[in-house]
Amino acid sequence: PDIKDTTSGSRPMVDVALRVTCANTLEEEEQAQILAGYHCYRGLLTPHTKLYFNAIRPSQNGSSHQSGGGELSGEWAPHTYADFQGASSASPQLVLEHPRHRPPPKNRRDTVDVHTQDSEGGELFTVKKALLRPCIALTTAIRNDSAESPSPICVDVDTLTFDRVLIFLEARACGQDPPLWSLHLLEDLQRAATVLGLRPLMAYCQNRLGQLSDNLKLWRFQEVVKANNQGRSILILDGMVLDVTDWLHQHPGGSTIIPAQALNVDCGRFFEIYHASRESFLYLHDFYLGEVHPADRSMVQQGRGEYPSDDFLHQLRQYTTWRLAVSGGHSGDHLHLGRSAR
Repeated sequence: PDIKDTTSGSRPMVDVALRVTCANTLEEEEQAQILAGYHCYRGLLTPHTKLYFNAIRPSQNGSSHQSGGGELSGEWAPHTYADFQGASSASPQLVLEHPRHRPPPKNRRDTVDVHTQDSEGGELFTVKKALLRPCIALTTAIRNDSAESPSPICVDVDTLTFDRVLIFLEARACGQDPPLWSLHLLEDLQRAATVLGLRPLMAYCQNRLGQLSDNLKLWRFQEVVKANNQGRSILILDGMVLDVTDWLHQHPGGSTIIPAQALNVDCGRFFEIYHASRESFLYLHDFYLGEVHPADRSMVQQGRGEYPSDDFLHQLRQYTTWRLAVSGGHSGDHLHLGRSAR
């Protein structure tokens, strides 16, 4: 900008370089409503754009300190014109007149800070909780609705790989195909998928590497019983076979209640009683292994000896349209185990 010399009235030209670190084109409330596809580093600067900055100014003892951000609405002016001519031994000083301070950020409950780990120390990512929901290992932090600012989540994933994880999650949230990353990146992505409990990313990597076996299948009931007797926690819910073994320690109700009550039975009634919110339906796809074989459906008893309500089953099936189509009523409006159609 043009800088006025308050002594002589002349207007020497001074080059000021701005490093743009954030360009929000939406108001804060609008940003909160968008899950994916919007980034603060994508924006268009115009003559009317508000610029917030951090100014480095010398202190009285000659050292530098960083001031708080302000809106660039005042005018830069030197103390003396001699500073610009180099006549003074001191470095030129620019002073912002009449600055307006940037409003402090609100404590948002819909985001969480994730700190990555790598040789450079890692970086901090502020991410929408809803975007991270498929990351089963982060369930506790995602469900934390405390008004206080939580501590950052530290994940053993390097910065560049976590950035690709976010790209994958955004594509999935937007119903788009993820990028076709080079094969040499897939090993790190597989490891990140394991650390984060992100099964869709693991399946993506395995498919790209040609290693994906057809894990979705029809399970015999005795297969489920055998797996549970060997220490796994595989559930049956309305005919779906769900593996929650690695997630038990993240279960909001504790890690013991599921093995104690819900194994080797249809857990529909338990699910309905203990999960008033239908948010839990959103996780089922990440645990899904297939369906109980039609010939074995009558062998599966109901938890507590009670069937879930028809309303619960109707809602459940609306959320699980991705299930395997099974002859006998498990495609579309599925039949419940052991119940006849009405």
